[in-house]
Amino acid sequence: MVLDYTMIARITLNSFGFTDAKNLSVKITTTYKICSEQLSSQKHYDYGMRTVKSMLTAAVNLKRRYIDENESILLLRAINAVDLIEFLAYDLPLFKNITNYFFPRTILPEPDYKELLKCLKQQMTEMNLKPHPYIIMKIIYWLHVW
Repeated sequence: MVLDYTMIARITLNSFGFTDAKNLSVKITTTYKICSEQLSSQKHYDYGMRTVKSMLTAAVNLKRRYIDENESILLLRAINAVDLIEFLAYDLPLFKNITNYFFPRTILPEPDYKELLKCLKQQMTEMNLKPHPYIIMKIIYWLHVW
């Protein structure tokens, strides 16, 4: 038996109040399909049901928190929150291009991380760690998932 990820995503999004669930579910599954074909092959990369379910859970949580927000923005934020933490640095630009293709006019609002960045850099310095921008970005995305 082969799971129909598009149908699962569509039903999940519909059941939690997404009005454009049909189009968004196609974007989700196509994004992951292209990622599996074009990004580097890494053992920790997963584009299966586990990732789709995690991304849908993140999208539903965002929908509950930001009821009136554009659904494409919520979905793109959920995809980024679940996936960006896993990707290696050289796969990030390609991933951004893939998501930009499927969400062409979706611009994510820039969050204000001034205080968080200040605390992160301070803690990393105290622990004798170099506050490298890539590591800081991974920490921020990890915080979004939880």
